[in-house]
Amino acid sequence: MTRLSTRLKARGGRPIAGGVALLLACSGGGGDDDATATEAATAATTDAASSFGETEFGDDGGEPPAAADPGEQECDAGDEAWVKRAIPLIQGRRPEGIREVRLLVAMIEQIDAAGGDGREVIARGLADGELYHQRWFDFFFEQLRINRVEIKANYSCYGVRTAAAADSELAAYIRDNDAQGADFGENFTFHDVLESSLRLDDITPAYRADLFARMARPLTGANVTEAEIEVVRRANYGEIFGSAYLGRRPACLECHNSEESVTYSPDPALNHHWAIAGKFERAIFGEAKGRPEAELFAAFRWSGFVRDDGPARPWGMSGACGRFTTDRGGDLLGDPGYLGGPLPAEPYLFDLDPKYRAGLAALAEEGLVLGPDLAVAPDQALAFLLATNIVNQVWEEVMGYPLTLATSFPRNAKQREILQELSELFIAERYSVRELLVGIVTHPYFNQDAPDACGAATAYHLDPVFEPFSRTATDPNVRGNSVGDRVQRYSAWVLIDSAARAMWWPLPQRLSDGPLPAAGFLREQGVFLKDATPGFNGVDFGSLLSWEARLAAGENPFLGGACTGPLGASARRSSGSS
Repeated sequence: MTRLSTRLKARGGRPIAGGVALLLACSGGGGDDDATATEAATAATTDAASSFGETEFGDDGGEPPAAADPGEQECDAGDEAWVKRAIPLIQGRRPEGIREVRLLVAMIEQIDAAGGDGREVIARGLADGELYHQRWFDFFFEQLRINRVEIKANYSCYGVRTAAAADSELAAYIRDNDAQGADFGENFTFHDVLESSLRLDDITPAYRADLFARMARPLTGANVTEAEIEVVRRANYGEIFGSAYLGRRPACLECHNSEESVTYSPDPALNHHWAIAGKFERAIFGEAKGRPEAELFAAFRWSGFVRDDGPARPWGMSGACGRFTTDRGGDLLGDPGYLGGPLPAEPYLFDLDPKYRAGLAALAEEGLVLGPDLAVAPDQALAFLLATNIVNQVWEEVMGYPLTLATSFPRNAKQREILQELSELFIAERYSVRELLVGIVTHPYFNQDAPDACGAATAYHLDPVFEPFSRTATDPNVRGNSVGDRVQRYSAWVLIDSAARAMWWPLPQRLSDGPLPAAGFLREQGVFLKDATPGFNGVDFGSLLSWEARLAAGENPFLGGACTGPLGASARRSSGSS
Protein backbone atom coordinates (compact mmCIF):
# COMPACT_ATOMS: atom_id res chain seq x y z
CA MET A 1 0.00 0.00 0.00
CA THR A 2 1.37 3.43 -0.89
CA ARG A 3 2.00 6.19 1.61
CA LEU A 4 -1.05 8.08 0.34
CA SER A 5 -3.26 5.01 0.71
CA THR A 6 -2.10 4.63 4.29
CA ARG A 7 -2.89 8.28 4.95
CA LEU A 8 -6.36 7.92 3.46
CA LYS A 9 -7.12 4.97 5.74
CA ALA A 10 -5.74 6.74 8.78
CA ARG A 11 -7.92 9.81 8.17
CA GLY A 12 -11.06 7.74 7.83
CA GLY A 13 -11.52 8.28 4.10
CA ARG A 14 -14.18 6.30 2.29
CA PRO A 15 -12.92 4.41 -0.76
CA ILE A 16 -15.07 3.62 -3.76
CA ALA A 17 -17.73 1.11 -2.75
CA GLY A 18 -19.87 -1.18 -4.87
CA GLY A 19 -23.54 -1.98 -4.53
CA VAL A 20 -22.54 -5.44 -3.30
CA ALA A 21 -19.98 -4.04 -0.82
CA LEU A 22 -16.99 -4.52 -3.10
CA LEU A 23 -13.92 -2.43 -2.50
CA LEU A 24 -12.32 -1.42 -5.78
CA ALA A 25 -8.65 -1.11 -4.88
CA CYS A 26 -6.52 1.15 -7.05
CA SER A 27 -3.12 -0.32 -6.18
CA GLY A 28 -1.88 -3.87 -5.83
CA GLY A 29 -0.71 -3.69 -2.22
CA GLY A 30 1.31 -5.96 -0.03
CA GLY A 31 -1.35 -7.15 2.41
CA ASP A 32 -4.05 -9.79 2.26
CA ASP A 33 -6.77 -7.13 2.45
CA ASP A 34 -5.47 -5.44 -0.67
CA ALA A 35 -5.21 -8.71 -2.58
CA THR A 36 -8.77 -9.66 -1.67
CA ALA A 37 -10.11 -6.27 -2.69
CA THR A 38 -8.35 -6.39 -6.02
CA GLU A 39 -9.63 -9.88 -6.73
CA ALA A 40 -13.16 -8.80 -5.87
CA ALA A 41 -12.94 -5.77 -8.12
CA THR A 42 -11.59 -7.89 -10.96
CA ALA A 43 -14.34 -10.48 -10.60
CA ALA A 44 -17.08 -7.87 -10.40
CA THR A 45 -15.98 -5.90 -13.42
CA THR A 46 -15.19 -8.94 -15.55
CA ASP A 47 -18.81 -10.03 -15.31
CA ALA A 48 -20.09 -6.55 -16.08
CA ALA A 49 -20.76 -4.98 -19.44
CA SER A 50 -17.81 -2.65 -19.03
CA SER A 51 -14.67 -4.01 -20.65
CA PHE A 52 -12.29 -2.07 -18.44
CA GLY A 53 -12.37 -4.25 -15.36
CA GLU A 54 -10.68 -7.28 -16.91
CA THR A 55 -7.27 -6.49 -15.42
CA GLU A 56 -6.42 -5.64 -11.84
CA PHE A 57 -6.14 -2.05 -10.68
CA GLY A 58 -2.50 -1.27 -10.12
CA ASP A 59 -1.32 -3.58 -12.94
CA ASP A 60 1.34 -2.06 -15.15
CA GLY A 61 -0.87 -2.53 -18.18
CA GLY A 62 0.97 -5.58 -19.46
CA GLU A 63 3.19 -3.44 -21.62
CA PRO A 64 6.94 -4.14 -21.73
CA PRO A 65 8.37 -3.18 -18.33
CA ALA A 66 10.93 -0.47 -17.79
CA ALA A 67 14.52 -1.61 -17.49
CA ALA A 68 14.53 -1.34 -13.71
CA ASP A 69 12.13 -1.19 -10.80
CA PRO A 70 11.01 2.43 -10.26
CA GLY A 71 12.46 2.65 -6.75
CA GLU A 72 10.49 5.84 -6.03
CA GLN A 73 11.63 6.34 -2.45
CA GLU A 74 15.29 5.73 -3.21
CA CYS A 75 15.68 8.81 -5.41
CA ASP A 76 14.28 11.45 -3.10
CA ALA A 77 16.18 14.72 -3.50
CA GLY A 78 16.14 15.60 0.20
CA ASP A 79 14.34 18.06 2.42
CA GLU A 80 16.06 21.22 1.15
CA ALA A 81 15.10 20.45 -2.46
CA TRP A 82 11.56 19.64 -1.32
CA VAL A 83 11.18 22.99 0.45
CA LYS A 84 12.49 24.92 -2.56
CA ARG A 85 10.02 23.10 -4.80
CA ALA A 86 7.02 23.26 -2.48
CA ILE A 87 7.00 26.99 -1.66
CA PRO A 88 6.51 28.30 -5.25
CA LEU A 89 3.89 25.70 -6.06
CA ILE A 90 1.87 26.06 -2.86
CA GLN A 91 2.25 29.80 -2.20
CA GLY A 92 3.18 31.14 -5.65
CA ARG A 93 6.43 32.79 -4.55
CA ARG A 94 10.12 32.05 -4.26
CA PRO A 95 11.63 31.40 -0.79
CA GLU A 96 12.49 34.61 1.05
CA GLY A 97 16.07 33.37 1.26
CA ILE A 98 18.22 30.48 2.38
CA ARG A 99 17.37 31.20 6.01
CA GLU A 100 13.69 30.43 5.38
CA VAL A 101 14.67 27.24 3.58
CA ARG A 102 16.95 26.12 6.40
CA LEU A 103 14.34 26.95 9.02
CA LEU A 104 11.72 24.80 7.29
CA VAL A 105 14.22 21.97 6.78
CA ALA A 106 15.04 22.07 10.49
CA MET A 107 11.34 21.91 11.33
CA ILE A 108 10.87 18.90 9.04
CA GLU A 109 13.78 17.10 10.66
CA GLN A 110 12.52 17.77 14.20
CA ILE A 111 8.98 16.64 13.38
CA ASP A 112 10.33 13.47 11.74
CA ALA A 113 12.53 12.81 14.76
CA ALA A 114 9.47 13.09 17.01
CA GLY A 115 7.64 10.45 14.96
CA GLY A 116 5.60 12.74 12.75
CA ASP A 117 5.66 13.42 9.03
CA GLY A 118 7.56 16.68 8.70
CA ARG A 119 6.85 17.36 5.06
CA GLU A 120 3.15 16.74 5.51
CA VAL A 121 2.99 19.13 8.47
CA ILE A 122 4.98 21.85 6.69
CA ALA A 123 2.95 21.45 3.49
CA ARG A 124 -0.26 21.85 5.46
CA GLY A 125 1.14 24.96 7.11
CA LEU A 126 2.15 26.49 3.76
CA ALA A 127 -1.33 25.72 2.40
CA ASP A 128 -2.94 28.39 4.54
CA GLY A 129 -2.91 32.16 4.86
CA GLU A 130 -3.24 35.02 2.41
CA LEU A 131 -0.41 34.05 0.05
CA TYR A 132 -1.91 30.58 -0.35
CA HIS A 133 -5.41 31.99 -0.84
CA GLN A 134 -4.27 34.44 -3.54
CA ARG A 135 -2.25 31.82 -5.38
CA TRP A 136 -5.12 29.30 -5.58
CA PHE A 137 -7.76 31.98 -6.10
CA ASP A 138 -5.93 32.79 -9.35
CA PHE A 139 -5.70 29.11 -10.24
CA PHE A 140 -9.41 28.35 -9.86
CA PHE A 141 -10.35 31.63 -11.51
CA GLU A 142 -8.56 30.33 -14.60
CA GLN A 143 -9.82 26.74 -14.35
CA LEU A 144 -13.37 28.08 -14.36
CA ARG A 145 -12.46 30.00 -17.54
CA ILE A 146 -13.62 33.36 -16.20
CA ASN A 147 -12.98 36.09 -18.74
CA ARG A 148 -10.85 39.02 -17.60
CA VAL A 149 -11.30 41.27 -20.64
CA GLU A 150 -13.87 42.37 -23.23
CA ILE A 151 -17.50 41.31 -23.63
CA LYS A 152 -17.79 38.54 -21.03
CA ALA A 153 -15.68 40.24 -18.34
CA ASN A 154 -17.84 41.19 -15.37
CA TYR A 155 -15.83 43.21 -12.87
CA SER A 156 -18.84 43.97 -10.64
CA CYS A 157 -19.35 40.25 -10.00
CA TYR A 158 -15.86 38.79 -10.25
CA GLY A 159 -13.69 41.71 -9.16
CA VAL A 160 -15.57 43.33 -6.26
CA ARG A 161 -14.79 42.02 -2.77
CA THR A 162 -17.11 42.53 0.22
CA ALA A 163 -16.94 41.59 3.89
CA ALA A 164 -18.48 38.20 3.06
CA ALA A 165 -15.10 37.04 1.69
CA ALA A 166 -13.40 37.32 5.07
CA ASP A 167 -14.52 33.97 6.48
CA SER A 168 -16.02 30.61 5.53
CA GLU A 169 -19.67 31.30 6.42
CA LEU A 170 -20.75 32.23 2.90
CA ALA A 171 -19.29 29.11 1.31
CA ALA A 172 -20.77 26.91 4.04
CA TYR A 173 -24.20 28.44 3.41
CA ILE A 174 -23.99 27.71 -0.31
CA ARG A 175 -22.75 24.17 0.39
CA ASP A 176 -25.77 23.48 2.59
CA ASN A 177 -28.53 25.10 0.52
CA ASP A 178 -30.00 24.91 -2.97
CA ALA A 179 -29.57 27.98 -5.15
CA GLN A 180 -33.29 28.56 -5.53
CA GLY A 181 -35.17 30.01 -2.59
CA ALA A 182 -32.17 30.53 -0.29
CA ASP A 183 -30.86 33.92 0.87
CA PHE A 184 -27.57 34.39 2.68
CA GLY A 185 -28.89 37.67 4.06
CA GLU A 186 -26.22 40.06 2.84
CA ASN A 187 -24.97 41.13 -0.55
CA PHE A 188 -22.02 39.17 -1.96
CA THR A 189 -20.23 38.57 -5.25
CA PHE A 190 -18.60 35.60 -6.90
CA HIS A 191 -15.22 36.96 -5.80
CA ASP A 192 -16.47 36.51 -2.24
CA VAL A 193 -17.68 32.98 -2.91
CA LEU A 194 -14.35 31.81 -4.31
CA GLU A 195 -12.35 33.34 -1.47
CA SER A 196 -14.79 32.01 1.13
CA SER A 197 -14.60 28.54 -0.44
CA LEU A 198 -10.82 28.53 0.01
CA ARG A 199 -11.27 29.60 3.64
CA LEU A 200 -13.82 26.82 4.17
CA ASP A 201 -11.41 24.49 2.39
CA ASP A 202 -14.21 23.11 0.24
CA ILE A 203 -13.92 24.39 -3.31
CA THR A 204 -17.27 23.07 -4.55
CA PRO A 205 -19.44 26.09 -3.52
CA ALA A 206 -17.43 28.19 -5.97
CA TYR A 207 -18.17 25.77 -8.81
CA ARG A 208 -21.88 25.73 -8.03
CA ALA A 209 -22.05 29.53 -7.81
CA ASP A 210 -20.18 30.11 -11.05
CA LEU A 211 -22.78 28.14 -13.02
CA PHE A 212 -25.07 31.11 -12.43
CA ALA A 213 -22.58 33.98 -12.29
CA ARG A 214 -21.21 33.36 -15.77
CA MET A 215 -24.76 33.71 -17.16
CA ALA A 216 -24.76 37.45 -16.43
CA ARG A 217 -22.45 38.18 -19.38
CA PRO A 218 -23.36 36.06 -22.40
CA LEU A 219 -21.87 36.10 -25.86
CA THR A 220 -23.35 38.75 -28.13
CA GLY A 221 -23.58 38.94 -31.89
CA ALA A 222 -24.76 41.01 -34.81
CA ASN A 223 -26.72 40.12 -37.94
CA VAL A 224 -28.16 37.00 -36.31
CA THR A 225 -31.60 36.16 -35.00
CA GLU A 226 -32.31 35.74 -31.29
CA ALA A 227 -32.73 32.01 -31.82
CA GLU A 228 -29.38 31.75 -33.60
CA ILE A 229 -27.49 33.60 -30.87
CA GLU A 230 -29.25 31.46 -28.26
CA VAL A 231 -27.82 28.33 -29.89
CA VAL A 232 -24.32 29.81 -29.69
CA ARG A 233 -24.76 30.91 -26.07
CA ARG A 234 -25.90 27.47 -24.94
CA ALA A 235 -23.03 25.83 -26.77
CA ASN A 236 -20.56 28.22 -25.16
CA TYR A 237 -21.86 27.57 -21.64
CA GLY A 238 -22.19 23.85 -22.29
CA GLU A 239 -18.66 23.44 -23.62
CA ILE A 240 -17.21 25.26 -20.61
CA PHE A 241 -19.26 22.99 -18.36
CA GLY A 242 -17.94 19.92 -20.16
CA SER A 243 -14.29 20.91 -19.81
CA ALA A 244 -14.26 22.77 -16.46
CA TYR A 245 -16.71 20.57 -14.56
CA LEU A 246 -16.96 17.11 -16.12
CA GLY A 247 -13.63 16.73 -17.87
CA ARG A 248 -15.63 15.33 -20.76
CA ARG A 249 -16.28 16.77 -24.19
CA PRO A 250 -19.50 15.54 -25.78
CA ALA A 251 -17.86 15.43 -29.21
CA CYS A 252 -15.26 12.93 -27.93
CA LEU A 253 -17.67 10.45 -26.31
CA GLU A 254 -18.34 8.59 -29.54
CA CYS A 255 -14.78 7.24 -29.47
CA HIS A 256 -13.77 7.47 -25.79
CA ASN A 257 -15.97 6.89 -22.74
CA SER A 258 -15.92 4.81 -19.57
CA GLU A 259 -17.42 1.79 -21.29
CA GLU A 260 -15.51 1.59 -24.54
CA SER A 261 -12.77 3.27 -26.53
CA VAL A 262 -11.04 2.89 -29.87
CA THR A 263 -7.76 2.74 -27.93
CA TYR A 264 -8.92 -0.04 -25.61
CA SER A 265 -7.79 -3.63 -26.06
CA PRO A 266 -8.66 -6.69 -23.94
CA ASP A 267 -4.98 -7.54 -24.22
CA PRO A 268 -3.36 -5.50 -21.42
CA ALA A 269 -0.16 -5.26 -23.46
CA LEU A 270 -2.05 -3.30 -26.13
CA ASN A 271 -4.50 -1.41 -23.92
CA HIS A 272 -4.11 2.37 -23.88
CA HIS A 273 -7.37 3.31 -22.18
CA TRP A 274 -7.55 2.87 -18.38
CA ALA A 275 -10.86 4.25 -17.13
CA ILE A 276 -11.89 4.36 -13.48
CA ALA A 277 -14.66 1.78 -13.07
CA GLY A 278 -18.18 3.19 -13.32
CA LYS A 279 -20.64 4.07 -16.08
CA PHE A 280 -20.42 7.81 -15.55
CA GLU A 281 -21.37 8.99 -19.05
CA ARG A 282 -24.40 6.73 -19.14
CA ALA A 283 -25.54 8.15 -15.79
CA ILE A 284 -25.12 11.78 -16.88
CA PHE A 285 -25.99 11.69 -20.59
CA GLY A 286 -28.29 8.68 -20.70
CA GLU A 287 -25.99 6.87 -23.13
CA ALA A 288 -22.30 6.08 -22.95
CA LYS A 289 -21.70 7.90 -26.24
CA GLY A 290 -23.73 10.92 -25.22
CA ARG A 291 -26.78 12.39 -26.89
CA PRO A 292 -27.50 15.38 -29.15
CA GLU A 293 -25.81 18.52 -27.83
CA ALA A 294 -29.07 20.44 -28.10
CA GLU A 295 -30.50 18.24 -25.34
CA LEU A 296 -27.37 18.41 -23.18
CA PHE A 297 -27.08 22.17 -23.50
CA ALA A 298 -30.78 22.91 -22.90
CA ALA A 299 -30.12 23.36 -19.16
CA PHE A 300 -27.87 26.30 -20.00
CA ARG A 301 -30.55 28.30 -21.74
CA TRP A 302 -30.30 32.06 -21.45
CA SER A 303 -33.49 33.14 -23.18
CA GLY A 304 -36.42 33.52 -20.81
CA PHE A 305 -34.26 32.65 -17.79
CA VAL A 306 -31.85 35.57 -17.35
CA ARG A 307 -33.73 38.85 -16.93
CA ASP A 308 -32.59 42.30 -15.82
CA ASP A 309 -35.66 42.49 -13.57
CA GLY A 310 -35.59 38.84 -12.55
CA PRO A 311 -36.67 38.31 -8.93
CA ALA A 312 -34.40 35.31 -8.24
CA ARG A 313 -30.78 35.73 -7.16
CA PRO A 314 -29.09 32.40 -6.26
CA TRP A 315 -28.44 32.35 -2.50
CA GLY A 316 -29.06 36.11 -2.57
CA MET A 317 -25.95 36.78 -4.69
CA SER A 318 -25.42 40.27 -6.08
CA GLY A 319 -27.58 41.21 -9.04
CA ALA A 320 -24.33 41.92 -10.91
CA CYS A 321 -23.88 38.14 -11.00
CA GLY A 322 -27.22 37.65 -12.71
CA ARG A 323 -30.92 37.94 -12.05
CA PHE A 324 -33.17 35.07 -13.00
CA THR A 325 -36.77 34.01 -13.18
CA THR A 326 -38.20 30.83 -11.73
CA ASP A 327 -41.05 30.80 -14.23
CA ARG A 328 -40.72 28.35 -17.08
CA GLY A 329 -41.25 30.29 -20.24
CA GLY A 330 -39.54 32.20 -22.99
CA ASP A 331 -37.55 29.25 -24.32
CA LEU A 332 -36.80 30.18 -27.93
CA LEU A 333 -35.63 26.72 -28.96
CA GLY A 334 -37.87 24.31 -27.07
CA ASP A 335 -35.31 21.52 -26.98
CA PRO A 336 -35.96 18.71 -24.50
CA GLY A 337 -33.31 18.76 -21.77
CA TYR A 338 -31.27 15.86 -20.43
CA LEU A 339 -28.42 16.11 -17.91
CA GLY A 340 -28.26 13.60 -15.09
CA GLY A 341 -31.70 12.42 -16.22
CA PRO A 342 -34.58 14.00 -18.13
CA LEU A 343 -35.18 17.65 -17.22
CA PRO A 344 -38.55 19.43 -17.04
CA ALA A 345 -39.89 21.22 -20.09
CA GLU A 346 -38.11 24.53 -20.63
CA PRO A 347 -35.27 23.62 -18.25
CA TYR A 348 -32.85 25.97 -16.55
CA LEU A 349 -29.94 25.90 -14.12
CA PHE A 350 -32.17 25.67 -11.06
CA ASP A 351 -32.80 22.10 -12.26
CA LEU A 352 -29.10 21.24 -12.24
CA ASP A 353 -27.90 22.76 -8.97
CA PRO A 354 -29.83 20.40 -6.62
CA LYS A 355 -28.27 17.43 -8.42
CA TYR A 356 -24.81 18.78 -7.65
CA ARG A 357 -25.63 19.59 -4.04
CA ALA A 358 -27.06 16.12 -3.40
CA GLY A 359 -24.31 14.32 -5.32
CA LEU A 360 -21.45 16.13 -3.63
CA ALA A 361 -22.91 15.50 -0.17
CA ALA A 362 -23.60 11.81 -0.83
CA LEU A 363 -20.19 11.24 -2.38
CA ALA A 364 -18.36 12.79 0.58
CA GLU A 365 -20.45 10.81 3.05
CA GLU A 366 -20.56 7.39 1.39
CA GLY A 367 -17.90 7.30 -1.28
CA LEU A 368 -18.81 6.33 -4.84
CA VAL A 369 -21.41 3.58 -4.78
CA LEU A 370 -21.39 1.28 -7.80
CA GLY A 371 -24.56 -0.66 -8.40
CA PRO A 372 -25.08 -3.80 -10.46
CA ASP A 373 -23.30 -3.68 -13.82
CA LEU A 374 -21.18 -0.72 -12.57
CA ALA A 375 -24.18 1.64 -12.61
CA VAL A 376 -23.73 5.03 -10.95
CA ALA A 377 -26.41 7.34 -9.59
CA PRO A 378 -26.62 10.46 -11.80
CA ASP A 379 -25.98 12.95 -9.01
CA GLN A 380 -22.95 10.98 -7.82
CA ALA A 381 -21.66 10.72 -11.38
CA LEU A 382 -21.82 14.50 -11.76
CA ALA A 383 -20.02 14.98 -8.44
CA PHE A 384 -17.39 12.29 -9.06
CA LEU A 385 -16.37 13.61 -12.47
CA LEU A 386 -16.13 17.12 -11.01
CA ALA A 387 -13.86 15.80 -8.25
CA THR A 388 -11.57 13.83 -10.56
CA ASN A 389 -11.37 16.75 -12.98
CA ILE A 390 -10.28 19.13 -10.21
CA VAL A 391 -7.73 16.58 -8.99
CA ASN A 392 -6.31 16.21 -12.48
CA GLN A 393 -6.07 19.98 -12.94
CA VAL A 394 -4.33 20.53 -9.59
CA TRP A 395 -1.92 17.64 -10.27
CA GLU A 396 -1.06 19.18 -13.64
CA GLU A 397 -0.49 22.60 -12.05
CA VAL A 398 1.92 21.14 -9.50
CA MET A 399 3.60 18.40 -11.54
CA GLY A 400 3.49 19.95 -15.00
CA TYR A 401 1.61 17.16 -16.81
CA PRO A 402 -1.92 15.75 -16.48
CA LEU A 403 -2.85 12.20 -15.55
CA THR A 404 -5.01 11.89 -18.67
CA LEU A 405 -4.65 12.24 -22.42
CA ALA A 406 -6.71 14.57 -24.59
CA THR A 407 -9.29 11.74 -24.55
CA SER A 408 -9.89 12.61 -20.85
CA PHE A 409 -8.72 9.15 -19.72
CA PRO A 410 -5.42 7.79 -18.36
CA ARG A 411 -3.24 5.92 -20.83
CA ASN A 412 -1.75 3.44 -18.36
CA ALA A 413 -2.50 1.84 -15.02
CA LYS A 414 -0.09 4.01 -13.02
CA GLN A 415 -1.79 7.19 -14.18
CA ARG A 416 -5.17 5.72 -13.25
CA GLU A 417 -3.85 4.57 -9.89
CA ILE A 418 -2.65 8.07 -8.96
CA LEU A 419 -5.81 9.77 -10.28
CA GLN A 420 -8.10 7.42 -8.38
CA GLU A 421 -6.07 7.49 -5.17
CA LEU A 422 -5.92 11.30 -5.07
CA SER A 423 -9.60 11.55 -6.01
CA GLU A 424 -10.52 9.31 -3.09
CA LEU A 425 -8.45 11.50 -0.78
CA PHE A 426 -10.01 14.71 -2.14
CA ILE A 427 -13.53 13.34 -1.73
CA ALA A 428 -12.90 11.84 1.72
CA GLU A 429 -11.52 15.20 2.88
CA ARG A 430 -14.70 16.87 1.62
CA TYR A 431 -13.13 18.54 -1.40
CA SER A 432 -10.22 20.07 0.51
CA VAL A 433 -7.73 21.75 -1.80
CA ARG A 434 -5.29 21.91 1.12
CA GLU A 435 -5.32 18.15 1.70
CA LEU A 436 -5.14 17.48 -2.02
CA LEU A 437 -2.02 19.63 -2.28
CA VAL A 438 -0.49 17.89 0.73
CA GLY A 439 -1.14 14.57 -0.98
CA ILE A 440 0.52 15.73 -4.20
CA VAL A 441 3.62 17.40 -2.74
CA THR A 442 4.27 14.36 -0.51
CA HIS A 443 3.87 11.96 -3.44
CA PRO A 444 7.17 10.19 -4.25
CA TYR A 445 7.21 11.63 -7.78
CA PHE A 446 7.18 15.24 -6.53
CA ASN A 447 10.72 15.34 -5.17
CA GLN A 448 12.69 12.98 -7.39
CA ASP A 449 16.45 13.40 -7.68
CA ALA A 450 18.66 12.63 -10.66
CA PRO A 451 18.95 8.83 -10.96
CA ASP A 452 22.74 8.81 -10.66
CA ALA A 453 22.41 10.39 -7.21
CA CYS A 454 20.72 7.29 -5.84
CA GLY A 455 22.35 4.52 -7.81
CA ALA A 456 19.42 3.75 -10.12
CA ALA A 457 20.28 1.22 -12.79
CA THR A 458 18.70 3.37 -15.51
CA ALA A 459 17.82 7.00 -16.08
CA TYR A 460 14.25 5.89 -16.85
CA HIS A 461 13.34 4.39 -13.49
CA LEU A 462 9.87 5.92 -13.06
CA ASP A 463 6.53 4.65 -14.30
CA PRO A 464 5.38 6.59 -17.39
CA VAL A 465 3.22 9.18 -15.64
CA PHE A 466 4.57 12.39 -17.19
CA GLU A 467 5.30 11.01 -20.67
CA PRO A 468 2.91 8.06 -20.99
CA PHE A 469 3.79 7.26 -24.61
CA SER A 470 7.26 6.10 -23.59
CA ARG A 471 5.80 2.72 -22.60
CA THR A 472 5.73 1.64 -26.25
CA ALA A 473 9.20 2.90 -27.18
CA THR A 474 11.22 0.59 -29.39
CA ASP A 475 14.19 0.71 -27.02
CA PRO A 476 13.23 -1.23 -23.86
CA ASN A 477 15.63 0.89 -21.80
CA VAL A 478 13.55 4.06 -22.25
CA ARG A 479 10.06 2.67 -21.61
CA GLY A 480 9.85 4.34 -18.23
CA ASN A 481 10.10 8.03 -17.38
CA SER A 482 13.07 9.95 -16.05
CA VAL A 483 13.09 12.92 -13.72
CA GLY A 484 13.82 14.99 -16.84
CA ASP A 485 10.37 14.15 -18.20
CA ARG A 486 8.94 16.25 -15.36
CA VAL A 487 10.78 19.44 -16.32
CA GLN A 488 8.16 22.17 -16.50
CA ARG A 489 7.74 25.91 -16.63
CA TYR A 490 5.92 27.45 -13.69
CA SER A 491 2.46 28.66 -14.64
CA ALA A 492 2.17 32.32 -15.62
CA TRP A 493 0.89 33.75 -12.34
CA VAL A 494 3.57 31.95 -10.33
CA LEU A 495 6.29 33.30 -12.62
CA ILE A 496 5.04 36.88 -12.64
CA ASP A 497 4.17 37.04 -8.93
CA SER A 498 7.50 35.46 -7.96
CA ALA A 499 9.36 38.15 -9.88
CA ALA A 500 7.24 40.93 -8.36
CA ARG A 501 7.67 39.66 -4.80
CA ALA A 502 11.41 39.13 -5.24
CA MET A 503 11.81 42.74 -6.42
CA TRP A 504 9.17 44.13 -3.99
CA TRP A 505 7.09 45.48 -6.87
CA PRO A 506 3.29 45.75 -6.92
CA LEU A 507 1.66 42.60 -8.23
CA PRO A 508 -0.16 42.67 -11.58
CA GLN A 509 -3.79 43.73 -11.44
CA ARG A 510 -6.00 40.66 -11.89
CA LEU A 511 -9.23 42.28 -13.07
CA SER A 512 -10.30 45.80 -13.93
CA ASP A 513 -13.53 47.72 -14.46
CA GLY A 514 -11.83 49.25 -17.50
CA PRO A 515 -8.92 48.21 -19.70
CA LEU A 516 -6.72 45.73 -17.85
CA PRO A 517 -3.24 47.19 -17.21
CA ALA A 518 -0.50 45.16 -18.87
CA ALA A 519 -3.04 42.86 -20.56
CA GLY A 520 -0.64 42.31 -23.44
CA PHE A 521 2.16 41.26 -21.09
CA LEU A 522 -0.16 38.88 -19.21
CA ARG A 523 -1.34 37.35 -22.49
CA GLU A 524 2.22 36.83 -23.70
CA GLN A 525 3.16 35.05 -20.46
CA GLY A 526 0.23 32.64 -20.74
CA VAL A 527 -2.49 34.07 -18.47
CA PHE A 528 -6.07 33.12 -19.39
CA LEU A 529 -7.75 36.36 -20.49
CA LYS A 530 -10.81 35.22 -22.42
CA ASP A 531 -12.19 32.21 -24.30
CA ALA A 532 -10.22 33.11 -27.41
CA THR A 533 -7.00 33.64 -25.39
CA PRO A 534 -6.94 30.57 -23.14
CA GLY A 535 -3.36 30.88 -21.93
CA PHE A 536 -0.51 28.39 -22.03
CA ASN A 537 2.19 26.86 -19.85
CA GLY A 538 5.06 26.51 -22.31
CA VAL A 539 8.08 28.53 -23.36
CA ASP A 540 8.34 30.33 -26.69
CA PHE A 541 10.55 33.06 -28.06
CA GLY A 542 7.79 35.65 -27.99
CA SER A 543 7.08 35.18 -24.28
CA LEU A 544 10.81 35.40 -23.48
CA LEU A 545 11.16 38.65 -25.42
CA SER A 546 8.09 40.06 -23.68
CA TRP A 547 9.50 39.12 -20.27
CA GLU A 548 12.83 40.73 -21.11
CA ALA A 549 11.24 43.94 -22.38
CA ARG A 550 9.03 44.37 -19.32
CA LEU A 551 11.11 43.07 -16.42
CA ALA A 552 14.74 42.45 -17.30
CA ALA A 553 15.87 46.05 -16.68
CA GLY A 554 15.01 45.62 -13.00
CA GLU A 555 12.75 48.66 -12.99
CA ASN A 556 9.27 48.70 -11.53
CA PRO A 557 6.97 47.65 -14.41
CA PHE A 558 3.91 49.29 -12.79
CA LEU A 559 1.48 46.45 -13.49
CA GLY A 560 -1.26 48.16 -11.51
CA GLY A 561 -1.97 45.66 -8.75
CA ALA A 562 -1.65 45.25 -5.01
CA CYS A 563 1.46 46.26 -3.14
CA THR A 564 3.91 43.64 -1.94
CA GLY A 565 7.27 43.64 -0.22
CA PRO A 566 9.60 41.65 2.02
CA LEU A 567 7.47 39.52 4.36
CA GLY A 568 4.47 41.75 3.70
CA ALA A 569 6.22 45.12 4.06
CA SER A 570 5.58 48.03 1.67
CA ALA A 571 6.28 47.56 -2.02
CA ARG A 572 8.96 49.49 -3.84
CA ARG A 573 6.94 52.00 -5.83
CA SER A 574 9.81 53.88 -7.41
CA SER A 575 11.97 52.67 -10.26
CA GLY A 576 15.30 51.07 -9.58
CA SER A 577 17.09 47.80 -9.34
CA SER A 578 17.39 45.51 -6.34
